[in-house]
Amino acid sequence: MCKERSRVCTYRVTSSYKHFPYGEPLALQESDKKIVLGNINKTFDATGLKEVAKLFNTNACESLNASVFQYAPKTSFYARNFAALCHSAVHTRSLGPSKSSMKVAEKVTGTKISLHSMIYNQLKAKDRRRKYDSRRKASVRYKIVRFYLRKRHANRALYRDGLYASESMPSTSAADHSYGLKV
Repeated sequence: MCKERSRVCTYRVTSSYKHFPYGEPLALQESDKKIVLGNINKTFDATGLKEVAKLFNTNACESLNASVFQYAPKTSFYARNFAALCHSAVHTRSLGPSKSSMKVAEKVTGTKISLHSMIYNQLKAKDRRRKYDSRRKASVRYKIVRFYLRKRHANRALYRDGLYASESMPSTSAADHSYGLKV
């Protein structure tokens, strides 16, 4: 199995090092081997494996990748300054979009943004709105409401021809206008 699927398998000695620089096998010294083993032990020690099992590292990496690829989509890697885009994506991820924008604006204009300026107030308002939305979407009440809305939407076709659909019931505006009903 390993022989068929792995690119770096020891069973294929002739082609296992083609992806390395210069297409040659690596010649590791004892000090290099100690560094590699130290890094492997650091990554796969007890705490590292627990973090991998709980997906802490994976979620953080996925979150960072999502931020990077918002700024630098894969189609524009070589068309623009990718290093600068990655830098600003990491900056945004660590400081938040508003603080990052303020720092970039201060650096570009060379002036300090005051606490009472319009740009500061607007960016802070965006931050407050973003924080409110993220807290609201994480709340239990929001999740329950979304669950029941999805459930009602999914079962709408079942109720249409069932006992709940009565001809004597007055029609709603959604039934009168086809564009009001999302089926």
